[in-house]
Amino acid sequence: MGRFVEEIEDEFGRVSRYRRHPNGRGMVASGASVDETARVEPTAYVEVGAKVGRNAVIGRGSWVQRDVIIAPFAVLGAGVSVGEGSTVGQGARIGSNTKIGDGSQVAKGAVIGSDEKVPAGSKVASRMDTAA
Repeated sequence: MGRFVEEIEDEFGRVSRYRRHPNGRGMVASGASVDETARVEPTAYVEVGAKVGRNAVIGRGSWVQRDVIIAPFAVLGAGVSVGEGSTVGQGARIGSNTKIGDGSQVAKGAVIGSDEKVPAGSKVASRMDTAA
């Protein structure tokens, strides 16, 4: 089976090229790196310069913006938006419909609930980091 590429034009006339990830059929931009063991659900997008590690899960309708790093075993629920230049640590869990602002850092093992909003530039610690 050949590689199927789709082109999408934004409101400014810029055209982006995407391919379907074989594990989940989500859209991966040319110039993004997604491990073959990661799952990118249908209607999810991974943008240019983003990196998604092994066994990570990108839920339906989620958007991993430019230059984001999703570490191995991280899980994003449905409808999650991870802002440009952010990092989601290994094994972190982000609930559905959560928005992570640009340049944020979510620590290894951190848990963020559903319907949360993390401001740009934030650092989200894991529960282990906050335990006294």
